[in-house]
Amino acid sequence: MSVIRKLMTATTVFSAVAFGAAFAVQAQFDAEAHFRGKTITIVVPSGAGSATDLNARQLGNILGSNVPGNPTVVVQNMGGGGGVTGLNNFYRTAAPDGLTLLFQGGTAFRQVLSDIVGAEHDMNKMEALGGIGGGAVVYANSDSVPSVEALMGDADRQFFVGLRDISSIPTFDMLARLAILDTAFRGVLYPGGASEARLAIFRGEADVFSENEPAFTQQIQPEIDAGTILPLWQTGLLVDGDLVRDPQTPSVPTFREVYAQLGGAPVEGVLAEALEIADLSNTVFFSLYAAPETPDDIVAVLGEAVWVTLNDEDFLSSTQVNGASSHIVDALTATAASRRIANVSPALREAYLAWWQNAGLDL
Repeated sequence: MSVIRKLMTATTVFSAVAFGAAFAVQAQFDAEAHFRGKTITIVVPSGAGSATDLNARQLGNILGSNVPGNPTVVVQNMGGGGGVTGLNNFYRTAAPDGLTLLFQGGTAFRQVLSDIVGAEHDMNKMEALGGIGGGAVVYANSDSVPSVEALMGDADRQFFVGLRDISSIPTFDMLARLAILDTAFRGVLYPGGASEARLAIFRGEADVFSENEPAFTQQIQPEIDAGTILPLWQTGLLVDGDLVRDPQTPSVPTFREVYAQLGGAPVEGVLAEALEIADLSNTVFFSLYAAPETPDDIVAVLGEAVWVTLNDEDFLSSTQVNGASSHIVDALTATAASRRIANVSPALREAYLAWWQNAGLDL
């Protein structure tokens, strides 16, 4: 796995003092004077009430108390264009002073992978300040898909797979994993989002879909208990360089576990890269960024403040599902993951296009 720095969890023994040493701040920079009396605006390139928005607000509620000078922190929603509008505006106009930050939930990643028309940002020029894992659980209607084996290489049957919008990270994830299983399927886009796709699975109108951990626990677990829904796999999270089950859904195996149990052939080439990118994207799905050209000393101060905030008990408790808090990632690791995602191979971009077309989808 080509990750520059091993990923860390909330339980990692990693003190704020050690983190501060990793981000040594230049003595000439007076962080308290720089931020005192100021307002930090966190731009969210989606509407209010989204998972991205809620995570940004939970982070923002605590962040100001951990930044020297205790600035006020506000969240500004800027939806439109599938996230393109807000991200472009941030990338073009945010001053490199640490007072305007971006909180994205896969928006920047999917624009890189799909070459969305109009996207202007370069993730190689954006420093991540920290991140939160955002994996998902893939499930099926148990009548139409009685086991994972039913999906694997069945050329005689075509499944209907519920997808979000054409360029969402869960869509990329699903396309890659179904390609590995050699599943014949048609993609079905649901304009009404997850709730519409979920009901289609319940009614047997579609076969497979995915949900994030909170939605899975709240909406899908009762159907599993009733025997109408079958969990297939979870995306998992990278911890210390290894893919592990998300503790929020510990009973669901990762895709890699399932694939090994099926006796699948070794995943190589573009498929291996697709899995690598998917694992990284899920592990740092919700990420906070500084504007391009922000000085290192400001990035260092904010990176330390974000790490302290992510480890705050109030923040961690606000992210709990099934008694487990969200996976958190430090600034160096989040930046390394972003750089890797930003530099996917041309072969993988071409593979995504082919998978879309094979699924009956158009860009």
